[in-house]
Amino acid sequence: MRLSPLPLIALLLAFVFAGCGDSATGEQFDPRGSLSFTYRDPINGTFSADGELTLPADALILPGGAAAAVRRGNTLTVAAARPASGSAVDVFTLGLGDARQAGTYSFNPVACNQQGAAECRTGAFAPALDAVALGLNPSLATLAGKAYIVVLGSVRITEISARRVRGEFSGTAALANDPLHPLTIADGRFDVPIQTF
Repeated sequence: MRLSPLPLIALLLAFVFAGCGDSATGEQFDPRGSLSFTYRDPINGTFSADGELTLPADALILPGGAAAAVRRGNTLTVAAARPASGSAVDVFTLGLGDARQAGTYSFNPVACNQQGAAECRTGAFAPALDAVALGLNPSLATLAGKAYIVVLGSVRITEISARRVRGEFSGTAALANDPLHPLTIADGRFDVPIQTF
């Protein structure tokens, strides 16, 4: 079965290239976020982003990267970016659907196409994206060919409030055009502020 990464990629682009506002709760807001995980086969490494993600995206290329979550209507998306080499950035997103309480949620990319955003739980890892080229021509097709889409696994939200979400994740991801060479994602952790728009 071939899954379409376009709904998640569209969320990623909307997050990266759109502005957002703060929630109006009385809860203390810490703008710094962190997200990390290891990945192996067919590429190997560690992703780690720690910092404040300021939108619009001109602040994406920071020395330590940046991570945050966005709640838009009934969907919650966690995103992180870190500099790679030259003008390239590594980008990771977790679509958490309408998650509003702690618990364990299975990744279900099929729901993204069949049931809608509230049930869509998946992720995307796009290593070494050319930020300059993407900024000049944000093509979904270009991005989709470079993104590993999380197709199996789960996310455990350990704590969630109106202003912050924390949790752990692991799973298996594959390129849409090469599903026979999956990428293993392990030891994932996030602790990010939630921005609402």
